[in-house]
Amino acid sequence: FRSISRDGDANVFVDGQDAVRVTGELNHDVARTRGLPDLHGTFSNIGDLSLMASSARQPPNDFSAYDRMHLGWLAPHVVAPGASTIDIADANTALVAYEVPTAQPDEYFLLEYRRRATSGYASAASLPAEGIVVYHVLETSDQDQDPPLLCVDRILGPGATPVAMHAYRGGGTVFTIDAVRTGPAGSL
Repeated sequence: FRSISRDGDANVFVDGQDAVRVTGELNHDVARTRGLPDLHGTFSNIGDLSLMASSARQPPNDFSAYDRMHLGWLAPHVVAPGASTIDIADANTALVAYEVPTAQPDEYFLLEYRRRATSGYASAASLPAEGIVVYHVLETSDQDQDPPLLCVDRILGPGATPVAMHAYRGGGTVFTIDAVRTGPAGSL
């Protein structure tokens, strides 16, 4: 991604991959023209969970729940206080994620269920085989600040032990995941 400009209603960019031909890089650059931020940086731990953090892999990575939300492809379900059970469909088959707000308007958690695809997008062996990905979001930050804009707080597979999720500011417990169980086909 060398430069971007607008010409009328068109986003124009230069993608100099004539020798590499990495389709993930092209997808990453197009997503940048749609307003998605780069998710690589000093404090990034997103790795292959987002095309915006790791785009050189072939086959390419997929978009995370955060990316999909900012592209307008999904509106996360907000988890109400006192909720005790949620079913999360596989992100590869449904545009579904859950948001858990904190006391700060710019900080929240996003939860999505990821199952590694057997081929094509999101099939990298470095991805978790199956689990709930808990992203911690601080919208007023970026990947070179601590805490970062987006980080993976936990990846919890079936049978995971209870874990409390804490806010950045004040450090209080926002919610606890007591158990992760396999549910109806394609969900946890």
